[in-house]
Amino acid sequence: MAFGGIDAYEQNIRSIDTPQAGTVPVKGVDSVKAANAAALGDTKEGQVVTGEITAMNGRNVKLTLPDSQVVTARLEADIKLSVGQSLAFTVKSNTGDQIALKPLFNSEAVNATAIKALGQASILVNSDTLLMASAMMDENLPINKDSMQAMFRQVSRFPDANAADIVSMSKQGIPLTEENIQQYSAYRNNEHQIMELNKELSQLVADTATELPFDAKNELVGIFNGSDISPQLMELTEGLSSLEQEYAASLEEGETEGAVEGKTTATPETVASALETEVGVVIEDPAAEGSAEETRLTRLLDSDTRNALAGELGKLGVSEDKLSSIRKGDMEPAQALKYIQGAMELETSGQIDKMELPDEMKKSIHEAVKNLASGKAFNELLKDSLIRDFSLKADGDFSKEKVQQLYERMVRDTGKVSQLLDQFGKGDSALAKGIDNLNQNVNFMNQLNETFTYMQIPIQMSGENAHGDLYVMTNKKKLMEKDGDITALLHLEMEALGTMDIHVTLKDSNSVKTHFMLEDDSTLDLIAENIHILNERLEERGYSMTSDVSVKEDDDKNKAITAMLGRAGSSHGDKLISRYSFDVKA
Repeated sequence: MAFGGIDAYEQNIRSIDTPQAGTVPVKGVDSVKAANAAALGDTKEGQVVTGEITAMNGRNVKLTLPDSQVVTARLEADIKLSVGQSLAFTVKSNTGDQIALKPLFNSEAVNATAIKALGQASILVNSDTLLMASAMMDENLPINKDSMQAMFRQVSRFPDANAADIVSMSKQGIPLTEENIQQYSAYRNNEHQIMELNKELSQLVADTATELPFDAKNELVGIFNGSDISPQLMELTEGLSSLEQEYAASLEEGETEGAVEGKTTATPETVASALETEVGVVIEDPAAEGSAEETRLTRLLDSDTRNALAGELGKLGVSEDKLSSIRKGDMEPAQALKYIQGAMELETSGQIDKMELPDEMKKSIHEAVKNLASGKAFNELLKDSLIRDFSLKADGDFSKEKVQQLYERMVRDTGKVSQLLDQFGKGDSALAKGIDNLNQNVNFMNQLNETFTYMQIPIQMSGENAHGDLYVMTNKKKLMEKDGDITALLHLEMEALGTMDIHVTLKDSNSVKTHFMLEDDSTLDLIAENIHILNERLEERGYSMTSDVSVKEDDDKNKAITAMLGRAGSSHGDKLISRYSFDVKA
């Protein structure tokens, strides 16, 4: 843009130096350019400079650097700054003649000590290195030349990673790998819930199952739901035998009646039609839904889906009492899925084709198996089988051994799925990648356990989905002396109540103080109205309790994660000694 024959930048320089008018000779502009070049030299885009604003005119500023050199530059945007203000700026461009700056605010705020330490270590000052140096200071790590350069080498190995994460992981002794850094970032952003990973994996398993043949599909189901289907297979076999006998009897009866009374002889088509009418169409008692207990099968499958499942199994000769149990929702999901497994086993073994039945009836049975292995009921039951396999029951044993067995089972069973995927040419599928993500999460937890006691416990309960983390912190020295306070932070994420942090302090073994930090005022009112219930129950156990509630600030959202990872509370001497994490449906 030109202004009276002089470009806009030069006109802006003049307006700062002599606001009265454009009477400054061009050599004044040249001297400013020379001063800029002397002060910043070949400073590149992204580097950070600090200084005091000594003059301003709109978006144009004169900046005095720490070494008293003066830079005249243009701000990237119209930002409210004032003369006398000291700031750090990111260099957005430096063409030699013109310099554009962007102020650093908030998390990028100037840290003079960090900038000085970087300079002494001969490390280029930019946003990433400034974040690294500031994080080292936050973690109480030394910021001498050798330490800074060693950390800079680590940060440089992973240019796409957050520099503060690299610093924190290095302090915790967690190996720096691409996988660990990815998992660490996920934990820091509250994206680490194993139950959520399990739910995503269960959907991928169900989606992949639709693309597999019967034998592979049955093997996949068996990994999560168990492969021992002897009772169900025997019942299905007996049911089909009963169909054979009924068909044979109907033929004999038809022949006799036809010879004696002249009636039409029974045919395969008429028998198949009768079979379809008898067991393929289910009429449910309208009162059954209300009278049945709220079982997990009822929650998994709606009435229409349960009727459809019962109808298809009825075509395979499943007894009426079992069909009724399915329709009402009383049957356990694992058992219902085993009937489908048994049906697929009959299909793959060729036993259906060996039956003494007419082709029309065999076709009807084959079609029933196909519907069972591809319907909504199968999809939901298969997803549930993975969740059950990869979680503990709410009323179960949560000992260290049980939790360890759970993780071993997760690694073992996902390994079996991976082998199955490779066998059928799906080693690079979305499911395979989901398995890798889950295994990386479990491996990362093992890395964390080398630093402090930590585990997540996926728990399956009935009701809404929720996630919780419990962090227990105290001063180790005081803990050994048995005279210190124990501080806990319970972080909950619930569908109905939203996000909630509960700070608990235990003092003198029986004095409890709680502080509920809630997402909004409506939740605050609900807790305040019912907190007396918790107080009364704790008092019954011999504790005296005081409580208060408040609404969370936006910058508190990741406080629990930050505390666990060691970047909070360090100034108070608190150290994380144990953390218990659980994913629940509450």
